[in-house]
Amino acid sequence: MKSKLLQPHFILVTSVVIFAQGLSAQAQDGKLRLKVTPKQAYVFVDDKAISEASKHHTLDLGAGDHKIELVNYGYKPVTRTVTIAAGKTTDLDVTLAKVGDKVAGPLGAISIKGADRDAVLINGKTPDFFVGHGDEFNTDFLWWKQELVVPPGTYQVAIRSGNKDVWSNQVNVGPMSASL
Repeated sequence: MKSKLLQPHFILVTSVVIFAQGLSAQAQDGKLRLKVTPKQAYVFVDDKAISEASKHHTLDLGAGDHKIELVNYGYKPVTRTVTIAAGKTTDLDVTLAKVGDKVAGPLGAISIKGADRDAVLINGKTPDFFVGHGDEFNTDFLWWKQELVVPPGTYQVAIRSGNKDVWSNQVNVGPMSASL
């Protein structure tokens, strides 16, 4: 009989311990407040594609060191290691520097449908190969086109969300014909 009486107390104690562990895990998180120029720069945290910097001004991260990569096509990537303290907010203010010159033709184009804000990478799967997010290359409406403009050739295109490929394949791009 005693063992039956102790069971509810054991369940209550176990529930309190599990609840306290959950609170303790939440208390281990801190925040990273981002201010990034250009605001369209894409954020990678610990090699995971997150989203545009403009979409996440503040990220909840576990306490400890994190690799933050900020990339945008036509800009030099920036990588920082930030230390997040539990219950604290860490500020990161970064301005990316423009790089590269205009590209001479001929040119081709890639349209990407259904990728929303997922990261688009060409010829690699790390932030260094980021060219934009899916919503930048998905419109073909009368006079308005959003396409990824590249020299003609064959490209390995990957669309990543977090640390997983949503889609990946080889794409052959021919030259565009322009009419004015």
